[in-house]
Amino acid sequence: MTRQETTANALLFLAAGQFSPTNLTAHALERMAADPDLFIAFRDDPAVRPKVVNELLRFATPEVGVTRMTLEDTEVAGTVVPAGSAVYLLLASANRDERVFPDPDRFDYTRSP
Repeated sequence: MTRQETTANALLFLAAGQFSPTNLTAHALERMAADPDLFIAFRDDPAVRPKVVNELLRFATPEVGVTRMTLEDTEVAGTVVPAGSAVYLLLASANRDERVFPDPDRFDYTRSP
């Protein structure tokens, strides 16, 4: 890898290793403080924990969006995005898509992923 690629990867790992877990933890604490029953279920039932984490990742996405570059001309919803274009993927919006998640603005750790 070039020096520029090495630096970019190091910054990516730093951000991914620090900001996402920090944001997820903060959202989890906030959610459990607002819902003591959720805290009790999380504390007392190990089987609930992965479900709560998955729903937290959907509901309070720690990384709102990511930027990617197109490698080739790509059609998205009838519009051609030329190769080499920067595209911002809004993960938070996708996680609230009512076509995928019924009642998407409700936190529900019992929903199927």
